[in-house]
Amino acid sequence: MPCTRSLSQAHRHRLTPAPLCGILLFIGWGMAALSNALRITSAGPQTVHVAENDEVQIGCIYRLDSTDTGSLDIEWSIVSPDTTKQDRMILTYVHEQVFDYPNPLLGRFEFSESDPSAGNASVRIRALQTSDTNTFQCKVKKAPGIDTRKVTVRVHGRPQDPECWMDRSGDRGQDVRLHCVSHSGSPPLTYSWDRISSNSQELPAHSIADRVSGTLVIRNCSAQWDGTYRCSVRNLVGQAECQLLISAAPAAG
Repeated sequence: MPCTRSLSQAHRHRLTPAPLCGILLFIGWGMAALSNALRITSAGPQTVHVAENDEVQIGCIYRLDSTDTGSLDIEWSIVSPDTTKQDRMILTYVHEQVFDYPNPLLGRFEFSESDPSAGNASVRIRALQTSDTNTFQCKVKKAPGIDTRKVTVRVHGRPQDPECWMDRSGDRGQDVRLHCVSHSGSPPLTYSWDRISSNSQELPAHSIADRVSGTLVIRNCSAQWDGTYRCSVRNLVGQAECQLLISAAPAAG
């Protein structure tokens, strides 16, 4: 029995809190070191929606630490959607020089500041095309510090001015169907109708508007609903509209 008790006491001695304190101290030191390391401070949405032919800026403002003593290296790349393939380098700042790499954005992708070593490695992309939709990554390195930021840019075509027409002039008391179609613009396109020749701008109580197809059906059309109707088409980056005049013919009699 004394031998067994002695072993138990030795086991308890090995489980004293001292090692745990050491672990906590190590974790605390690691977090402090991480908070003081090179860091990209730019914030904002991870996905940006932009209209075709417009310009966009992608932020990459960074902060260095006194422990970052290596040479500064800034890399901008297009992230490959295929994880088995390498990302595509498009712009770098290294050895105090800017280097462009062959890519579809050549001449349109550039640093926002003339000296990206001053803490601002943001870029702008000019004359955007729908094919420019990609995820872009900024990587800032200054040994031992390193940090990255990714932003997805989605480029959309604005809606084209829609075409408005009516199936027929319509007799009073009959249904009238209005159509509105934009022949270009990045989906999803959303349509809406209102009446602009009325103080209330309300649609007829028994009308049915389809926000996807752009069709407006006015049930039992009467003289009180005569006027100018406006169709608006929207997507994430723009809006366009057309107008249509309704004047229902008197009922045949």
